[in-house]
Amino acid sequence: MAESKLLAEKDLPIGKPLEWDVFDRKGRLLLRKGMALQSDKQVSKVLSYAAYRMLEAEEESIAEPEKNEILSPFDNIDKTVKDIARVYLTILKNVASGSAKIQDQIYSLSQNLIELCEYDVDATLGALHLEKKFQYSILHPVNTAILANIMAEQLKYEAKKRVSIIAAALTANIGMFDLQQKLTKQQEHLSEKQQEAINKHPVNSAVLLKHWGVRDRLWLEVVLQHHEQKDGSGYPRRLSHEKFIQEARIVGIADRYHALLSPRGYRRGLLPTEALSRLFKERGKEVDEELTLMFVREVGIYPPGSVVKLKNGDTAIVTRRGEDKMKPMAKSIFNEKGVILPVPVQRDTGYKLQEITGMCQSIPEFKPNLKVLWDYDL
Repeated sequence: MAESKLLAEKDLPIGKPLEWDVFDRKGRLLLRKGMALQSDKQVSKVLSYAAYRMLEAEEESIAEPEKNEILSPFDNIDKTVKDIARVYLTILKNVASGSAKIQDQIYSLSQNLIELCEYDVDATLGALHLEKKFQYSILHPVNTAILANIMAEQLKYEAKKRVSIIAAALTANIGMFDLQQKLTKQQEHLSEKQQEAINKHPVNSAVLLKHWGVRDRLWLEVVLQHHEQKDGSGYPRRLSHEKFIQEARIVGIADRYHALLSPRGYRRGLLPTEALSRLFKERGKEVDEELTLMFVREVGIYPPGSVVKLKNGDTAIVTRRGEDKMKPMAKSIFNEKGVILPVPVQRDTGYKLQEITGMCQSIPEFKPNLKVLWDYDL
């Protein structure tokens, strides 16, 4: 049997292709030769599995190694979306019962999303902007929770508070689940009855959650307040800025941003830069100015998952924000003639010929392979 070597931080340089396969303590394949870790958090995560490499016969075939899911954030996002869908359906099919308690289930899903963001927030943002295969009423709360977590982390909230905020984001709209899905396809303006249901949904959601065993005060209060606005024009209680909590403002901004990205029957979904611009214009009026500016800075003008045009004529997808968020890393998927590239090509938009000249709508006939774009193709 080949000998092995336990890896240390110095063995996993950031940004450099690995020279060997990496395994965990159970012999499961973590990383293939040639992959490159992108952050200190990724390195720490890999080392937490007691990672090692083989010293001899590294080319030997290992029978069907079990892949570690945490190294494929897109699979984990899919799993989380499906898990929250199951919890939603359990609640909605048994509204009168309330026998099953959901608090711990939602806490667990919230912790999963925190770990995804900690492991690779750029890949997670990429999935948020590109993944369309789930219905809006399920995908929206998950993406809102991801965005809320990014803000909560920047504000250095303690872990327990972050879990409560994410739990609130995941469940804030459960009081209008059926209506929310219908509105994504509706062509006409809201009816009075629909508007009334929207205005009541924070209260309905909180009542339903309490019925199903949620006793977390912060969670319930964020659900109640997430549609209040700085100028007092929000709902359901028309609270002024001083009277509703910062945690609810975070979820409100995240909720609004993702809703703007999402198409409706009567309008197209906005591009990320357009949605960010809309929030920027609303700052200090409908949304908190300081939190909005922080949100725009953190997500980036060209967030991961944005489809952009480059000066050399290529169409590319932003993959990493980088230190200068105006000059992110991207991968070209089409050349200047509109021909798809067999393998995405890395571009540094800080270079003059590769700089971003504008944004594009998603390309309907092209479905990007997220694992390839973010180097998770194991």
